[in-house]
Amino acid sequence: MRQAFCEKSPCSRSTNPLDVIACGREQLRSLISRGWSYFLKNPFMTTLHARQSRWRPSILVLLVLAVAGCSDPGRDTYPVSGLVKFADGTVLRDGSVEFEIIGRQPAVTATGQIRPDGTFTLGTFAADDGALAGKHRVAVIHRYTIGTGAERPGMIPESELHPRYRSFDTSGITLEVEPTENQIIIDVDFAQ
Repeated sequence: MRQAFCEKSPCSRSTNPLDVIACGREQLRSLISRGWSYFLKNPFMTTLHARQSRWRPSILVLLVLAVAGCSDPGRDTYPVSGLVKFADGTVLRDGSVEFEIIGRQPAVTATGQIRPDGTFTLGTFAADDGALAGKHRVAVIHRYTIGTGAERPGMIPESELHPRYRSFDTSGITLEVEPTENQIIIDVDFAQ
């Protein structure tokens, strides 16, 4: 087949790689302009076509499955941003917010850092890509430290946030993420 095309082309006798690439482009243009009927008229290609025709349905099925596998509906995220505020209207100025989807195993968590203005944007599989649609348990973490502080007296600032918000199990906050853009306000209590 290469012989049929390249013998007619002056670039077929060249050893320059750029000429070889140009020849390949010329062959492709020629194939497209003649259409696929060329392959059916060629006796060698007709035999090859007959042999491969039984594989076409299998190849088509594999191709469809491969394309379908590329879009995982379980990974569709939707933009979620919001504000963490106390009952008196002041905002939580640092920390993080975590959303854990309910009813999915293994659990998938979206996380966002709280900015100084009290706002956050969630990310699940990448930064700021959003969260999965559905019902979520929420945890808010603020100045969480390991240890009791006895080893560093007076150096660890007290958290403004009630400690119950540190865990999904104790926060008592469940929120719904809709399959659209989401703006969420999370109301929290001061530490006692």
